[in-house]
Amino acid sequence: MINPKKLSKSFIHAYHGLIYLLKHEQNFKIHLLFGILALTLGLVLHITYYELLILLLLIAFVFMAEIVNTVIENILDLLHPEKHHQIKNIKDATAGVVLFASFVAIIIGIIIFLPKLI
Repeated sequence: MINPKKLSKSFIHAYHGLIYLLKHEQNFKIHLLFGILALTLGLVLHITYYELLILLLLIAFVFMAEIVNTVIENILDLLHPEKHHQIKNIKDATAGVVLFASFVAIIIGIIIFLPKLI
């Protein structure tokens, strides 16, 4: 059975996590800005329902990559605060995931928006 108190607490913790990201993570703010710009452009250019769904999925995809990257970096900093080449490689790889997700989103965004802008 679902415990309403536990469920409520889990939502509060998740909310606090998002607030933390907004307050402390520059890249999360940048992704949020570009997500809002993409949605605004989509509404202005009257993209289709399916294009809007794809756009929302891409924005979520980039956000999730950024959140996972932040979590991994914070865990590594906590467990191994001193510099280490393997820790650097892991952080670089997780940052690469975010970069890859962003590139995919940009490419698909171009495919969606360019015909409407031309």
